[in-house]
Amino acid sequence: MSFKKYKFHGRVKEGKLRVYAPKDLNKRVERLNGKEVTVTIQEKLNNRTTKQNSYYWAVVDMIAETIREAGQNITIDEVHELLKSKFNTKEVSYKGNKLHDLGESTTDLNTAEFNEYMLKIKVWCLEFLSLEIPDPGEQILKYE
Repeated sequence: MSFKKYKFHGRVKEGKLRVYAPKDLNKRVERLNGKEVTVTIQEKLNNRTTKQNSYYWAVVDMIAETIREAGQNITIDEVHELLKSKFNTKEVSYKGNKLHDLGESTTDLNTAEFNEYMLKIKVWCLEFLSLEIPDPGEQILKYE
């Protein structure tokens, strides 16, 4: 069974939580009236870095090139959507029934989440495409 999760951001100041969108939070809480809930508070981590982003798009390009070499016409954007749908999904459900998993934006992943996302991609590439993805800063020399 899956549960809806709502994420709200804020700041703790002088021992008190200040939510940036209190009206939205209150609306969500009102909808859950009478239900049991779990509240998690987590320190906000930084979103992925510019270097991580550059590395990601280089990897996406490598994957697209590998797939094209096998005869499949695919764009970089299509590879990006493919990766999101495999490794960064959000479940869509209706009245408790799962309808579909959607690829969710990678923009909001923090640095640790993004590293985990990249690890999944690297493992998948090696297993299914026989493509070894170098670590950031490494180069793979091509031998023709």
